[in-house]
Amino acid sequence: MDAFVRAGSSPVLGTITVSMNIKNSELHIKIPPIGFGTSGHRGIQGQDFRNAHVIAIAQAVAIFCKKDRAQPSIVIGYDSRHGNHPQREKGTYTQVLVDTLLSQGCNVTFFEIPVPTPLISYMITKEDHDGGLILTASHNPPEYNGLKFNPKNGAPAPPEVTQELETLANHFLHTPPDDAPQNGQLTLTKNTQSFTEQLATLSHSLISPPSFKNARIVIENNHGACAQVWSEVAQQLKLNTCDILHPDPQPDFGKRAPNPTQIHTLEPLKTKLIQENAILGIANDPDGDRHQLLDETGTPLSPEETAVIILEALKPPMHRVCGTVASSYLLKQACEKNGYIYEETAVGFKYFAPFFKEAQDLGQLSMGVESSGGFSLSNHTFDKCGFLPGLLILAICLQRQCRLSELKNDLYQRYGKWHFLESEFKYPTEKRDHIQKVIQTPDPNSLAQAAPLPLINWHCQDGLKLEFKDLSWGLIRLSGTEPVARVYAESQDPKLSQKIILSLQKWLSNQG
Repeated sequence: MDAFVRAGSSPVLGTITVSMNIKNSELHIKIPPIGFGTSGHRGIQGQDFRNAHVIAIAQAVAIFCKKDRAQPSIVIGYDSRHGNHPQREKGTYTQVLVDTLLSQGCNVTFFEIPVPTPLISYMITKEDHDGGLILTASHNPPEYNGLKFNPKNGAPAPPEVTQELETLANHFLHTPPDDAPQNGQLTLTKNTQSFTEQLATLSHSLISPPSFKNARIVIENNHGACAQVWSEVAQQLKLNTCDILHPDPQPDFGKRAPNPTQIHTLEPLKTKLIQENAILGIANDPDGDRHQLLDETGTPLSPEETAVIILEALKPPMHRVCGTVASSYLLKQACEKNGYIYEETAVGFKYFAPFFKEAQDLGQLSMGVESSGGFSLSNHTFDKCGFLPGLLILAICLQRQCRLSELKNDLYQRYGKWHFLESEFKYPTEKRDHIQKVIQTPDPNSLAQAAPLPLINWHCQDGLKLEFKDLSWGLIRLSGTEPVARVYAESQDPKLSQKIILSLQKWLSNQG
């Protein structure tokens, strides 16, 4: 077993190093509390994300997992951000995370390379771990980091679990447990083959293209954690060419915007795609749980357009299609036409897990889709996967011997073209509680006055959603990590989508 350091022997609080044996009353350091958002605890490094937070969350996870097994097994992954060190250099997030879990009697499997979130989700169930921890802030800028927990089913932890972990972690943040180290075992690995074999197998079995040999694709890795997986999948499928842009992991992502759904960041991918006469381009965020596809002309598809093309091509029976309050109306249309049940949930892939489990128990298939680029199938992982949708679209193009733009245009002819927009409304941090109250309990009269169309319905299921008579809609949701309100709109008229966005932003600014 590898040597380990006792939990808390050198936790770093911003730039201040302290001993965990000192009681909180002696520290006189105000540490921001831990808060689990849609997926884990995130924050700006050195401010509301510090080693103290990592240690406290690890201790909480250890206690949670010990309810089912005396010596639980945890698998750890991470993206390429600062502090996520493959060799677990002293004082890094990876070092204190591993050492804390080992000292709490957990067995740890640690990847010695940055790896994507869906791989960890897959490994949890494949190797019967009690859970997984991933150090990532997903699509957030490089100054952010985060830690999220996936339990035994591989899905993002549901609210009842994150609430329990949050309570425990905040307790340990200020009242560390007594020093009584229990030595867990550490296993180091770089093996991603099982996950890449799963992706290759699903690409063949779900669509059955004649061959992948002549396929040419281009990948935008954004200096994240996905390049090795893409390289291995390409070898297993025997792709003609798989060009990977910005393949090397870098802590600042090469100063590139890490969110792949921000279309202006995809110019290098578009240029390479056209130069290489490739079938499609695929962009991922740093931890590989989001995707953005470009057709052969460099034109983007929305995640829902991608999902509907896949939905109508899959051979197994579909049990459920899951979307969120922020998903395109296109999903509902496709389900109505094909006779599938559509489930609309709050935003967060964790809400799809019960439907995925039910489909597995019935020997059927369920699909989950998020407008932010999340996608998975119930026979793959219960967390979103940025690899599978692109591979399935590639298989469909090869099977039908057609271009992706043709599949997309056929979709528009049958369902119409929906124009989805997302924007931001920034507000002072001290106004968060007020903005949240306004969104949760809005004045109906002010909503009706702000609406650019007759308002037929509104609700506050997860944010404030307004529905209009022509099936257009708008949505306001607060970010869990930034002083930002996400503002969404969709219509079959792009000018109307923009008008809805501007109306909702103006309404927010008038709330005081």
